[in-house]
Amino acid sequence: ASGKPTLTEDLARAGLNVTPAEYLLIRIGAVALGALIGLFRFGISLGPVILGIVGFVVPPLVMRFLQRRRQNMFNEQLTGMLQLLSNSLKTGYAIDRALETVATKSQPPVSTEFERVTTEITLGTSVEDALSAMLLRINRPDLEFIVTAILLHTRVGGNLAETLDTISDTLRDRLQTKRDMSVLTA
Repeated sequence: ASGKPTLTEDLARAGLNVTPAEYLLIRIGAVALGALIGLFRFGISLGPVILGIVGFVVPPLVMRFLQRRRQNMFNEQLTGMLQLLSNSLKTGYAIDRALETVATKSQPPVSTEFERVTTEITLGTSVEDALSAMLLRINRPDLEFIVTAILLHTRVGGNLAETLDTISDTLRDRLQTKRDMSVLTA
């Protein structure tokens, strides 16, 4: 589904454990708090209005910052996660068990996302649906590439561990190229 993400998806992408209703209450509270501080500080003038607007604008900015930080952390952990997944598959684990290994042996946010995936699978969701739901929360092209490889493997078969190793090498090379470019342009 393209288009603007829902508030629930936005909150999940930021790693915030609040419901949309709670978020909206926080936002209303921030506006009220800003207006009250402005009222006490500046009296009846433009101050309360300006601080109310600041209270309205700050929560979405904080959410965007948390989303960016979480996605960057997820990206940095992607190659390690791929290696772990690949090694688990090489030892003979099924895909759901390999995903569980990633959940237990990784750092957040990778561990929290994969814990959620394994919980959903345990509760009866298909591997495909659980991974697709994770893509909505993370929304990274690299992760989409990995999930597509896993889903193709579950449908068609083949050596998934080998495919994941190839993807891991590609991602590692791309990260190194990005670092080299930033050094050269500095």
